[in-house]
Amino acid sequence: MRPSSPLSLLPALLFLACSTGQANNDDRSMSGPEAFSEAIAMNNDAQSSSPNEQQPDDGQGAGGMRTYTIQSPQFGMAMSQMELPADWQLTQDPRNGNWSVKGPGVKVENSGTLMFSHSQDPSANKMAQYSGQKVRPFVPAEHVVQQDLIPWMTQQGCTFVGQQDAPAVASADQRGMDPLYSVAPTRRTCYANASEWNKSDGTKVFVVMHQCSFEGQGSINWGYQLTILDCTKANFGTAKAGLMHGLASVRYNPQYFAAYNANEQRQMQQSWSQHNARMQNNQAAFDASQRAYRENANATNEAIKGTYRNQRDASDRGQDQFINYVRDEQNAVDPNTGQPIKIESGYNQYWMNQNGQYYGTDDVLTDPNVGNTTNDVWQQVPTEE
Repeated sequence: MRPSSPLSLLPALLFLACSTGQANNDDRSMSGPEAFSEAIAMNNDAQSSSPNEQQPDDGQGAGGMRTYTIQSPQFGMAMSQMELPADWQLTQDPRNGNWSVKGPGVKVENSGTLMFSHSQDPSANKMAQYSGQKVRPFVPAEHVVQQDLIPWMTQQGCTFVGQQDAPAVASADQRGMDPLYSVAPTRRTCYANASEWNKSDGTKVFVVMHQCSFEGQGSINWGYQLTILDCTKANFGTAKAGLMHGLASVRYNPQYFAAYNANEQRQMQQSWSQHNARMQNNQAAFDASQRAYRENANATNEAIKGTYRNQRDASDRGQDQFINYVRDEQNAVDPNTGQPIKIESGYNQYWMNQNGQYYGTDDVLTDPNVGNTTNDVWQQVPTEE
């Protein structure tokens, strides 16, 4: 099922950047981890007028290009590098690392990411919709242009000129996807598409769509993010070539992947350890409360046998609420069987795999199926308020 209004997000997406890091530049190209590390060391020594703006160098790389370094604010290290025209200025927001570019008659920005999910199991799709996910079968990038971009861009007064695949950009995106840690085995694939548009004021727009998909166990999570070039008609050809070269030239820092993967694994281990400790404590409290409850129930039943049935019904309801309180649990539905279950309370969202193992999280944007490297397939668990 296609979401009812994904395009309602596009006006904001087309004018908001969403990458990571802080920019520096170097005049040399990269070829492997050693050259990358050397270039980073030189870039970090460069002077700039502000923390998020790159000053032009006296020299420039081959073909009139300069190399920019994208920093990861999360880990405080270089994440990647890319080559862009020497007269372009790449800046980043130091608060979140969002990057954009300005040059003579040129502006480049990045959108946020729209994500969708779809399963071969209709009940899984209903469960996903129930949990607030956007359910939509995978749509190839060229069809996304037809279904999503053309209607919205036409409303903005833009005219569609044409589109084509961008395999070099897709390869660069894949290099940034493959090394990332995932919980379960997942087939991760990147696609890229480039579309050209004419604006009513005579300027040009060039949109590069970065599309990714994560497939496993009969389900798929997929989405796309846009890089938007806005420029004058006179320099459209050179600006488009410069942007495509830059996006295809991205090189990633192996140390960034090591830091990211270690952080993800540590968070997963901590989550399971904390969960197991809480369940052990809750079990001990539950056993004690059950003993007290049985003693009180037996005494009550002996004294009031005449009204046993009515009191039993009331006691069952009270027991369920009492047990939930003592064990720090709440009622839920097993997404694998549809049967009622009890789970640990205190989180905004829960995930369960096919083996009945579950965990809770307050991060509603978390999807354990994204980047999964194990055989587990995680489904959201509906809960009762």
